[in-house]
Amino acid sequence: MNNEKRRFNIPGLRVITNDPIRVDINKMINPPPKKDPNLKKQDYLVRKMVYGTAFGFVMLELTNGITYIVDGTLISHYLGDVAFAACGMTGLCYSIIAMISGVVSAGITSICSKQMSQGAIENANKAFSMAVALVLFLSNLLLIAGITAAEPIAELLGAGKSDIALHDNVVSYVKGFFIGAPPQAMLGVLIPQVQLDGGTKRIKNALLALTVTDIGFDFLNIFVIKGGMMGMALATSISYYVTMFILFMHFVHEDAMFKISIGRVDFRYIGQMLKVGLPLATKRIGNILRPVVMNRVIISTGGAFAMSAYTTQLNFRTFTDSLGIGLGAAVYLITSMFVGEKDKTSTKQTFLSAVRYIMVSIVPLAVVYFIAAPYIARIYNNPSSSFFLMSVLALRMHAVSLPFLAFNEMYNSYVQALGRIKLSHVLTFCSRFIYISLISMLLSKMFGVIGLLVAIAVAEVMLTVTILVATLLMNLIRPIKKSEDRFRVLNKAIDDDGTFLEISITDDNQIGQMMAMVQGFCNDCIENEKKRFFVQLFVEEMTVLIIERGFDNIKEHSVDIRIFANEDSLIIRTRDDCKALSMKEKQLIINEAADDEYMGMKLVKAFAKDVHYLPTMNMNNFMIEV
Repeated sequence: MNNEKRRFNIPGLRVITNDPIRVDINKMINPPPKKDPNLKKQDYLVRKMVYGTAFGFVMLELTNGITYIVDGTLISHYLGDVAFAACGMTGLCYSIIAMISGVVSAGITSICSKQMSQGAIENANKAFSMAVALVLFLSNLLLIAGITAAEPIAELLGAGKSDIALHDNVVSYVKGFFIGAPPQAMLGVLIPQVQLDGGTKRIKNALLALTVTDIGFDFLNIFVIKGGMMGMALATSISYYVTMFILFMHFVHEDAMFKISIGRVDFRYIGQMLKVGLPLATKRIGNILRPVVMNRVIISTGGAFAMSAYTTQLNFRTFTDSLGIGLGAAVYLITSMFVGEKDKTSTKQTFLSAVRYIMVSIVPLAVVYFIAAPYIARIYNNPSSSFFLMSVLALRMHAVSLPFLAFNEMYNSYVQALGRIKLSHVLTFCSRFIYISLISMLLSKMFGVIGLLVAIAVAEVMLTVTILVATLLMNLIRPIKKSEDRFRVLNKAIDDDGTFLEISITDDNQIGQMMAMVQGFCNDCIENEKKRFFVQLFVEEMTVLIIERGFDNIKEHSVDIRIFANEDSLIIRTRDDCKALSMKEKQLIINEAADDEYMGMKLVKAFAKDVHYLPTMNMNNFMIEV
């Protein structure tokens, strides 16, 4: 292949080799008005993946939020203010479990996404089985340590024996909470894999079971068993065990791509997993250190009343933060997959789709949250109580921080998925410890408890400003030319040196126009005549097959075609949002391709180096290497 840049013409399209080409045929056939802010078709599948994947993670966080809100409300009303303050002081316990889960989950998600994008399902299963074994081992050690060291943990959290009632409540809650360490840690590993495997329905059912069982056991504890704080923590732990069992059942299904097996455990992936997951460890260490500092500052500044006000915000934020945290998890998962495919265009669209998600979903939520803060505070506190107004202020400051927190979470996940590990380390530690701790101590000295609560919003805003200023400075150091990619600073880790054509179509009337573009691209970029023929054959065969079997008049569908060519490889990928292939269809089309109906695929398989099919995140992905 000739590497020098060459220009050639396709009707309605000028193509420059070595530059990305993104085509929306629907717009070429039906030209939009001059000012058309609607880019729906061009990034339709990416946005659908981002929103759909975020939904699963948001549901997990929302479910956790609902259970914590119910726990907090019942504890506040039936076990008293001291017990409520004790509940708020035990955030360290969740952070310790989440550190183990987060490191393994981030690492294994990245490994599996990249292995799947290359068709190496068996390698993905080996890594996944290793992750499950590792988390079960570590979380059971944590269970034992948490129960035996409950009193030192209470002391560390600031619940000393000088306030024996607060101390005893914290100790009881810690013991019951750590009994649920294994299933809580496992959820962070299982849910991304079920999501990758298209098991959204099972995730919904599992999270519904988590909510129902937790609320049911909470009421049973309060009104029947009367087990106090230990009973409340055990109710949560039992509900997590139920949820873990439901998720585990996904992997025994015959259609599941992922299988858990002792024989598949391969610890050679641990190094790669830790390399990717360690930024999450930094984040979790910040989460562990932050309550140690914050609890002591709050207690010393405003006493138990200030701690109760802060606990109101902490308890409710498990619900409101879910949109941002879920978005961050989805961006990480999807970007990791696109990095494995060396698909720079889709990584950019993932980022932009996430920003749009924040503007459309999280900003309006923050406004409603700010207005409704007094009514939310009533759930936990009597309006006549001395800390009611402090609770309202704490909630409103968190409402202000919500869009900034979501952007910070998403940005951090994005750079981590792109392999910018050092940057991710810095961002996570600043976000989880440095900014909030230093600003809290500074403002508390200046304005007392009010300054402490305002620091919640100031810390997140400052981190967002830091990110934007740092990006601006990087661009000033090396100014971006008109022809350059504004995402180059982040996406430089994706080496896509070559030429590629990207096309999106939405109905069979666009196939002729598409094939004209594919033919023009092949004539200019692929010197081997035989390869040109098979590229066009595969694209036409797969596009017609997808439309005929998957398109209907009920839902809107789209097919994305990507052809990547350089001196070493020629890769074609199609992605669509139609129903997944059945086992029989997969056998006929991919494995055998012997039926007369699929003769085109049989010819393609005879010439191709590799053909594989991957149904992931409710999308069908076909990839062929010629």
